[in-house]
Amino acid sequence: MERPAVWRMVKEAVEAHSGKASRREIKEYIHTKWQNVKDHTIICQIQLLTVNHNSRIHWSENQRPRLTNSNSEYDLFFEDNDKTLHCYVPNRHGIWEIHKIGDEKFSIRLFKPESVSHNDEEAEFHEGTPYQIIQTQYERNPNARAACLKHYGHSCCVCNFNFTSYYGKIGEYFIHVHHLNKISDIKKHHSIDPIKDLRPVCPNCHAMLHTSNPPLSIEDLQTIIIERAQ
Repeated sequence: MERPAVWRMVKEAVEAHSGKASRREIKEYIHTKWQNVKDHTIICQIQLLTVNHNSRIHWSENQRPRLTNSNSEYDLFFEDNDKTLHCYVPNRHGIWEIHKIGDEKFSIRLFKPESVSHNDEEAEFHEGTPYQIIQTQYERNPNARAACLKHYGHSCCVCNFNFTSYYGKIGEYFIHVHHLNKISDIKKHHSIDPIKDLRPVCPNCHAMLHTSNPPLSIEDLQTIIIERAQ
């Protein structure tokens, strides 16, 4: 069996315990399934991937300002007061922020939108500094997308929004296609069934599906919309 990265071992351990596990349970799971994994390495990966752990900013992956609802692969867990690790869900655990507190220093805090100044006379904002990003992207098959849309059409499977109906010709054929199983979790070349594995969704619903990791199901998001409308 191919040995996964340690962070994947931790993720599997938490998911195997129904989405929450103590550090002891995580280490026991990993030591049982894989050999020669140091406890220190496991703890370091937990700190790196836990949205509310103060030590996470010591890793280079977390030394750039961001919010934890940005679907980063490094925002996987939330640690409660009992030091139990949970699969991170922004709507349940809050949105956390990695923010700069000095030229080379970072910190974390629970993000509160009201703390951001909207008075342009008192605050000055800057953008546009170039920086390099190195990342792994996974191939999407355009023929699978076409087959999905041929079967389901171009309306959002969550909210039924149709861009052509609303915007006319400029919205014709525009729609996102959502993978029910994240390609980044599979991490290898594989076959895909456009009818079983893909769904057309509007950009808003697509973003909301990915507010948790793993993503919400189509049905879960539809339930949220229905409950909000009542």
